[in-house]
Amino acid sequence: MKTFLPAIAAACLAASATAGTVSYTFKGITTTNFVETGDITTEFPVGTPWTLRVDWDRAATPLGQTATQCQYRLTNLTLTLNGVTGPWSTSSLAGKPSFALNYISGGTQDEIQFTSGWGPADHSNQNIKNWQPYSVNLVLSDPTGTAIPALTPAPAAIDFTDWSPLVAKSYLKLYLNNAGNRYISGEIKSARSTFQPEISVQQPAGVELTDAKSPRNFGGVAVGKTSAARTFVIRNTGNGTLSGLKINKSGLHKAEFVASPLSATSLAPGGRATFKVSFKPKAKGARSAKISIANNDANENPFDIPVSGNGK
Repeated sequence: MKTFLPAIAAACLAASATAGTVSYTFKGITTTNFVETGDITTEFPVGTPWTLRVDWDRAATPLGQTATQCQYRLTNLTLTLNGVTGPWSTSSLAGKPSFALNYISGGTQDEIQFTSGWGPADHSNQNIKNWQPYSVNLVLSDPTGTAIPALTPAPAAIDFTDWSPLVAKSYLKLYLNNAGNRYISGEIKSARSTFQPEISVQQPAGVELTDAKSPRNFGGVAVGKTSAARTFVIRNTGNGTLSGLKINKSGLHKAEFVASPLSATSLAPGGRATFKVSFKPKAKGARSAKISIANNDANENPFDIPVSGNGK
């Protein structure tokens, strides 16, 4: 069976190896269930919706590598089955989940396979009723037969533009035991998975800020004088375009914190932009404001940075 390999531009693979988590959420519906009739098939009948979220560090080095295969460590793999009585999730424990890329020239058997680890102890939620899941696997097909031009570094994005479940038999398997012959199986039902941007802000470069919780203090500056400028770096660590970038200021002393224009207002996955901020107090004493970065991140819009300084 053909399986999917990320169809990524060579320029993306050649990007500098900097840390940053990439997230992807797959959605599907169960099509088969090979367990005995009982609690599990009653709770998760054929047609049960499921989602599988995977996260990886795009700068990760391979766990293992051959001429045609690379295996990378995932930072997260969470499966959610939307059962009859409500959703049930299993998250892989840190250091357990991984994904493998298999590359054969010509694209006839290229694949990407995500796995949670191999055993109930590899999951943070080990039980559904009296059942312990053994392993979660997701295999994706590539009907275009195109392969990435290299196996390293780990891909920063997955391109599903030409992918369709009508052609590619992509599937999920949730194993009940190590024999692998009793499992809940599902196929992806939408032609395209959701592309999600993810904003990352650093100051200085390499030091991650947390939305609204990473204040920056410019210290004491003589009234009427301007401090040295500090450079802020915005990165897109997601797999969708980060757009609508705009700098806004608020607070009592907002005019005293001068922000330069952004170097870019839209970022492709892996892209970066910068802006600078300097402090020019108009009076003595404590001065403060808030710098906000408008963007289309699902849960960090705007991204807020408290700033402060002291007029001397």
